[in-house]
Amino acid sequence: MFVRAQASIKSKTQKIEKGGIFVTRWLVRGAAMLLALVGVFAVFSTVTYAEPPIRGARIHQDAGREYGQNSPGNGAPHLQSSSPGYTLLYSFSSDPKDNTYVATFTPDVAEIYAWATVVEENGAAEKQFTVETQFLAPDGTPVDSEWYGSDTGTVTTYPSDAKSFGDKNVARRVIKVAGTPNAQLTGQWTVNYRVGGKLIATGNFTLADATDIGQSDNAGNAENALKDAGYDVVEFTETEGKSGNLFAYVIMLPASQDLYSSETTQQIVDGLAALRQSFPDSGTLYVFLRYSERYEVAYYADAVDVQSYIDNNDFNAFARNITVDVYDNETNSYLGKSSKDFINKNFGAGNYQTPPNPPLSKRSNTIGSVRVSVSPSELPADGTSKAIVTVNVYDKKNQPIPNAEVKFDTSGSGEGSIRPRVTSTDDNGEADAVLTAGKKNGAVTITATSNGVTGSSVVTIGSGSTDQPADDVIAFMQGQGYNASKAGYLDSAKTTVAVLVDLGTSFNINQVTGPIIYGMTALRINYPQATTLVVIIPYQNNLLMFPATSAEYDNLSKQLAAAPDDKAKNTAFTNFLSLVFGKAAYVDRNGNPISTFKDFYNKNFTGG
Repeated sequence: MFVRAQASIKSKTQKIEKGGIFVTRWLVRGAAMLLALVGVFAVFSTVTYAEPPIRGARIHQDAGREYGQNSPGNGAPHLQSSSPGYTLLYSFSSDPKDNTYVATFTPDVAEIYAWATVVEENGAAEKQFTVETQFLAPDGTPVDSEWYGSDTGTVTTYPSDAKSFGDKNVARRVIKVAGTPNAQLTGQWTVNYRVGGKLIATGNFTLADATDIGQSDNAGNAENALKDAGYDVVEFTETEGKSGNLFAYVIMLPASQDLYSSETTQQIVDGLAALRQSFPDSGTLYVFLRYSERYEVAYYADAVDVQSYIDNNDFNAFARNITVDVYDNETNSYLGKSSKDFINKNFGAGNYQTPPNPPLSKRSNTIGSVRVSVSPSELPADGTSKAIVTVNVYDKKNQPIPNAEVKFDTSGSGEGSIRPRVTSTDDNGEADAVLTAGKKNGAVTITATSNGVTGSSVVTIGSGSTDQPADDVIAFMQGQGYNASKAGYLDSAKTTVAVLVDLGTSFNINQVTGPIIYGMTALRINYPQATTLVVIIPYQNNLLMFPATSAEYDNLSKQLAAAPDDKAKNTAFTNFLSLVFGKAAYVDRNGNPISTFKDFYNKNFTGG
C-alpha cells in the first residue's frame, strides 16, 4: 500500500475547468448461456493443403537489392533446410516499386503496400499460388484494401537465388492513409498472409506520429504520449519551488473511478515515468488526479525512485516510495493528516493493485516491428525434427535494435517446444531459437514478443491441422499478444463459435475489451457461417462469457467504416461493448450460471 503523508510544494494558482468523466453503465438483460466450455471444442473441418505445400514464412535478408532485383524482405535465417519447397516472403513499403522493408509509417504517408512473393528453394519446380492479404487496424477490425495495378493475388514462384523478379511474381495489397480515416488509426497494425486458405504468417507495422517518450525527452512528446495512451491531460509542466528546487507535475482526469484499481496505478506510474523522461532535472515528481474541481489526489515520489522503477519494473518496491495526499484547489493547500479520512470517505479503504503493464516510458519505446521467420515451416511429428526461428526487431526509424529482449511462446493444436524461451537480439537486431517438433499432428504458432510488440509464424507438424479455422483463430490472437488456447464450435448445429483467451490471474475489467474485439474479429473471419460469436475468459476458476451475434459484429464494422472521426468510432465501440456486456454472463466450468455480468462486475470490481 502507498504511504500517506503530508507534502508541501509550491501552490498551483491556475484554475482549470473541471473535465467530464465518462462512466459506462452496463445494462444486463439476459440469462446466462448454458454451455459446456472446457474440453468440448469440437473438431469439424479439414483443410486440403496446396501440393507441394508452402514451407514457411521465412524472410530473406538480401540487403541492397530493390524491386526487380530483390524479394520482399531482407534477412535469411542462419540455418536453412536442404529439401525442395517454397517460402512466402513479405514486406511493407510506401512505394509499389520499392520493397525495402519499413517498420513504421507516419499518418501523412499516402499509401502503404503489403508485398508478398513465393520463392522456390533447393530445386523446387515453378508453380502458382494464391496469396490472400488482409489488413487489420490496431483495434482489431478489418480495413478495406485493394490490389495494386494488375496484381490479383496469384503469384508465380521464382528461384530464391534469382537476380530479379517481375510483376507476375508479386502480390501487392494497398491501403490509403493520408487524408482518410486510416490516418487516425495509430498503433500496431497487423497483416495476415494466407496461402491455400492456410494462415502462414502474421506481420506488423506501426502507424505513429513521432511523439514517443522513448525517442525524445521533449516535454510535448511525453505529454502527447500520455494522451495517445488514452489519458485526459490537463496540465504537464516543470516549475521552481520556494527554495529554488525544481519539481514537475502532471494533472490528469482519472482513468478509473476506483482509486485502488490497477488502471489507476497504471495511470500513476505512466505519469511519473513521463515526467521523469521529460524533466530530468526535477528532484520530485507529482501526479495529480482531478476527482472534482476542488480536490485532486496527489501521488509523488523522488525522481531517483521513479528512475529505479523504470529500470527494474518492481512495483512492490516502488509503491513504498510513493506518497499520497489530497490537494485543495480552493485553499491552495494539502489536507495532510486529513487526507486519509477524505480518501476513505470518498473512495473507501483498500490496497493499490499492481499495474498490468510496465511504465509508459518502457511500453512506448522505439520498437516499430517484430518479424518472425521459420525454416522449415513443416516438420514431421517425430519428436526430434527441428526448425530454426529467426526474429528481427526494428525501431520506429526502421533500424535494427540490438540487445532487445525477445520472449517466445507456442500455441495451437500441434506440439512443439522452443528453446531458448527468452533471448536478446545481436548487434544486427536479430535473435534465433530452435523449435523441436512434438509427436502430435497439428499447427504450432510461434509468437515472439519484444517490449509489447509481437510477430508470429506458423509451423505445420506432421499431417497438419484437422481444424484449420481454429488454428487460424489461435494464431491470429497470439499475433496480437493474447494467449488463446482453444477455438471451435460450441454446438452440433455449428451456429455458435467461441475462442478461449487467458488473461492470467489478475486483470481489470477494462482489459477484456481488446480480447473481445480481436476475438470476435478472428471468429468472424474464420467461421463466416457462424451466427453467434463468443469470447470466453477464465476468471478465478470460472468463466466469463461475452457473446454477440454475427449481425451485431457486422453492424459495428459498418459503423466504423462510415465513422467520420474518432468520436464516432468511440461511440460505435462503446455501444457495441455495452451490448456485449449486457448479454455477458459468469458461469462455472460446466456452463452453469453463477451470476449475471452486472452482479459479477459489482462484486469483483466496484465493491458492492
